[in-house]
Amino acid sequence: MRNILLLFILSFGVLANAQVLETNSGKSLSDRFFLGLASSFYVDFATTPLSSTQEYVGKVVIDSVTTADVYEDVPYQTTYISYFSMGLEPRLNIKEFGDNMAFAISAPVTLGFGQAFPSNEDVNGSYGFGSIQVPLLAKFYVGTGSTYESNEDFGLNIGGGIEMNKIGLINPGSSQEERDASKAWFMPTVCGGVHFWRGSTPMEVNVKYGFGALQTYTHDKFGTKLSGNGRQTRANSIKLTLIYLMNY
Repeated sequence: MRNILLLFILSFGVLANAQVLETNSGKSLSDRFFLGLASSFYVDFATTPLSSTQEYVGKVVIDSVTTADVYEDVPYQTTYISYFSMGLEPRLNIKEFGDNMAFAISAPVTLGFGQAFPSNEDVNGSYGFGSIQVPLLAKFYVGTGSTYESNEDFGLNIGGGIEMNKIGLINPGSSQEERDASKAWFMPTVCGGVHFWRGSTPMEVNVKYGFGALQTYTHDKFGTKLSGNGRQTRANSIKLTLIYLMNY
């Protein structure tokens, strides 16, 4: 929860400080502010960073009468599939370069309705439902929807930033280790999209990819040593989002 609040405070701080910035034309904040309805269907996946905890995995026979408990670092990683996600994308053009080009800050906050489960058969993970994703993105817009004055038929955007993910918002019956395996995390993300007219309103189709550092685990969830140098994995997310500008 502290991570979620931190990103919200950072997002609103950036948007508030941007109020003092002026564009070439001296536009007011309201003339540079956009609000979109964001929705995703099926193409919305996320995987947590790898974690581990020391757990009892069995006994080892020392001699005919003596045994000893064996503990290993058991890997935990959780994957989430969202069947439907919905939210809002506030966007502020920090700098506009004419009618068809702008640099902006956006924060497409979405709630997901889907399921979390262990990432593969070698690891433990959390079972649960629901997710929240809060990216903070710097983006460059060209063409349709870049400013309120644009009359182009087509547009593009590209950018990147940082995102916070929390999956398995509801996880009844999970152990503390399983809940820890699906706690909120931050990672860098890149994004891009295309814009076109849908009736009298611009619409965006955006793709976003988040990625964490590579991590390695050498034992499976039963404490059995994996062959070779183990397995590599990383936190990641991929999302296809439709944005309908509501105040255009």
